[in-house]
Amino acid sequence: MRIVILTIGTRGDVQPFVALARGLKAAGHDPLVVAPEVFEPLMNEYGVSFAPFPGDPSAFIQQLVDRGGSQLRMIREMMAFAMPIARDVLHRALEVSHGADVILASFLLTIGGHQVAHERSIPFISAQLFPTFTPTSAFPMPGMPAGGGFTNRMTHHISTGMFWNSSRIAYQFLKRQAPEFPRRLINPFGRTLKTIYGFSPHVLPPPADWDARTRVTGYWFLPPPLDWTPPPELTAFIDAGVPPVYIGFGSMITEQAQNLSRIVIDALKRHKRRAVLLGGWGKFGGENLPDHIFRIDSAPHEWLFERVAAVVHHGGAGTTGASLRAGKPMLIIPFTADQPFWGDRVAKLGAGPAAIPYKRLTSEALSDAIEQMLTDPTMQERAAAVGTAIKTEDGIGNAIRAIEAFAR
Repeated sequence: MRIVILTIGTRGDVQPFVALARGLKAAGHDPLVVAPEVFEPLMNEYGVSFAPFPGDPSAFIQQLVDRGGSQLRMIREMMAFAMPIARDVLHRALEVSHGADVILASFLLTIGGHQVAHERSIPFISAQLFPTFTPTSAFPMPGMPAGGGFTNRMTHHISTGMFWNSSRIAYQFLKRQAPEFPRRLINPFGRTLKTIYGFSPHVLPPPADWDARTRVTGYWFLPPPLDWTPPPELTAFIDAGVPPVYIGFGSMITEQAQNLSRIVIDALKRHKRRAVLLGGWGKFGGENLPDHIFRIDSAPHEWLFERVAAVVHHGGAGTTGASLRAGKPMLIIPFTADQPFWGDRVAKLGAGPAAIPYKRLTSEALSDAIEQMLTDPTMQERAAAVGTAIKTEDGIGNAIRAIEAFAR
């Protein structure tokens, strides 16, 4: 099958679909990943067929982090990012979908991907990294407050309704610029929507009120490139003492980056704690670090997390999964979107302390949380047990089997 995968966002949003595309190709399919052009080197590195979308996801992330908060504000920032590029994105999706047998789309492109599949009269599959567009009474929509069963279910309907109505209104403005687009936007959210979720059932078990149209497959992990070798300086630092703590916030960009760096470094200095800091998109970490803190720009999580004692990160679905697979306790410092949801899940699993939102982070709180992760045997055992379970999963294989079944 020729399978077109539409995704947009940070590296954490795109990387799992690179892993899924590699698996589909190995299974004899012909996948094409369509993502922001900044990810072309990543696609080339793994030999994945690629077509670029316009748009700078880094600017969008900073707006989402610094100006987001409530569901309404997040949707506002999403629309502000999407509208200037929407025409080009839809044109590109229509262009690359000629001859496709099925279309997959992630969160921001769910409505657009469904519209393109409708125009092509081919199956559409919603492919998500966090629970969205599938109502349940078991837990609330990420980013919305928890309640009882009925209240939880309503948060999903409310969130999906806001997303749909905002998109529908935006589409009317877009139609004025692009009369060649279909007159009516088709609502994908209903009883016919088929969904695959790229997270582990050991982290979030499928609720009893989800049916066979919704599959929780396991994580879609991307291994390190075959030719990747760790920098000698990093290996030497890790081997020079007790396993360090990893601290990194991936693609999160904020105007508070300098203050965040100060808080983290002050916390590590309290006990002269050895640590590896990941700079990421936000250039986190700064210069002139003490000898017990080592800064890197990037390193594969699969390699690095096996060599650290604990992980502190922003709570992206992929980083959460990689940390859990490594069996390491983690502290999540959420910035936006679904990150608080995963912070809550990790704490409920007993694999880490309660999450600390980045705007409330202090050096004292961070230092205390790190100390807990390094000294609490029960937390370490729970994290290790979850890691063992995740390592037995075949997330990509399960996703491929679900895609093949849904396409039929």
